[in-house]
Amino acid sequence: MSQLKIDGVGEEERTLINPSERPVTWARTFSFALEGVLRTFVHERNMKIHLAAAYAVLLFCLVTRPVLGLVALSGTVCFLVLAAEVFNTAVEALTDLVTGSQPAPLAKAAKDAAAGSVLLTALASVCVGIWVVLSSYPWKFRLFSSLHPAATILDAMILCSITLLWALSYRYLPDAGDDWSKGRRRRPD
Repeated sequence: MSQLKIDGVGEEERTLINPSERPVTWARTFSFALEGVLRTFVHERNMKIHLAAAYAVLLFCLVTRPVLGLVALSGTVCFLVLAAEVFNTAVEALTDLVTGSQPAPLAKAAKDAAAGSVLLTALASVCVGIWVVLSSYPWKFRLFSSLHPAATILDAMILCSITLLWALSYRYLPDAGDDWSKGRRRRPD
């Protein structure tokens, strides 16, 4: 079977995965997906900002305990913003791979469109966040009350999953270099 080629990049970077060499196990493909998410957590500054905002919204939900629907909506929009940032990172990396260091108008358009999708999802999440804050007014400290226990469990699960992704990103990624092409980050000496 012939291998796929991309023009305009170095020979060692040109060869893509041969279709017959693709991973066949579910666990292996899941590990590749997880590595992509973790790499985005480590390398992208905006992902860290979105993660901090998601923590703030979800901690607010944990403390004030709005109804289950609002917690589910908050968690959903938080994950949508994080997913949009992962897609944005993928588009930027692929665009950089194809164009190299030469500026190209279509590459700029692709990167701008991907960044715009992150902006739109972030604006939607801000609107949802404002709605959650205003609809749960007057705020009362309800962390240890029995009001809305399902919302508390859902919120705690979402917070734990984000924390787990963050912790895994520093534990399981390779430990040398800060270069996307090598898939590694540099640790201070």
